[in-house]
Amino acid sequence: MSEAPIRAQLPDYPHHPPKTLHDLSFKLIDNGLNGIDQSTLERRIEQVGYFRLKGYWYPFLTPVSQDSNKRTLPFRPETQFQTIWDRYLFDQELRTLVFGGIVTIEIFLKSYLAHELSEFGGEFGYLNHAGLPELSYDDYLTCLSSMRTAFTKSDLPYLKHFRNTYNNPLPPYWMIVGCLTYGSLKSNFYQGAPVSVKRNLATRLHIFNANSNPEVRGDIKILSNWLETLRQARNMTAHHDRFWNETSTRIAPKLPKHRTGKHSSVI
Repeated sequence: MSEAPIRAQLPDYPHHPPKTLHDLSFKLIDNGLNGIDQSTLERRIEQVGYFRLKGYWYPFLTPVSQDSNKRTLPFRPETQFQTIWDRYLFDQELRTLVFGGIVTIEIFLKSYLAHELSEFGGEFGYLNHAGLPELSYDDYLTCLSSMRTAFTKSDLPYLKHFRNTYNNPLPPYWMIVGCLTYGSLKSNFYQGAPVSVKRNLATRLHIFNANSNPEVRGDIKILSNWLETLRQARNMTAHHDRFWNETSTRIAPKLPKHRTGKHSSVI
């Protein structure tokens, strides 16, 4: 069944006329939120947003029923705003730490893929489909289009210098990676890289499968899963999504299988 008929059966979003900061803060305090005066709470709501903060105070609301995870106002007895605010600040710090780690990995991936792919197909190898053999032809055309767009729009000094100095339509790998998003790098250069480059990358990162043969020991499936997990986590941190109590499997990376014997299959 297509999405449109399913959506047609859904109810409309209930009417929620916007409320003033005064009304919102009064509503929370009137429903049992302690430890903060109304004017300070107004500033916090203005600073962060009522809807965003709701994700942090939701666990402190009253359960609708004994066997339900759904909660509603009023707050549970003795709920303190500082406890909620501490969780919000912790989440900010957690996102910053996660993003910092991802950036380190992202920079390494750009450097590694630029070097390995230029070794494989030459410094301009991505200008030929053979340079990214794991992409379908349609995906390769999409890749080339996205490279042109990223290069044309980039204000990086070295790319502006390239545009103003050379006649080549696009720069070499080690320049073009500088203006690519993580998602574009993953979906184009990593996805299109030959299997040998992916296996070498997995081996370099000590992501191994159960096979003892060094030629095939780099686990591409686990590597690909981890790179996608990083993409999801990166998007969450970049868009300030709540991170500390996320339960989705989108940021739950798969674990490599331990070597159990001589009969492990080649991945």
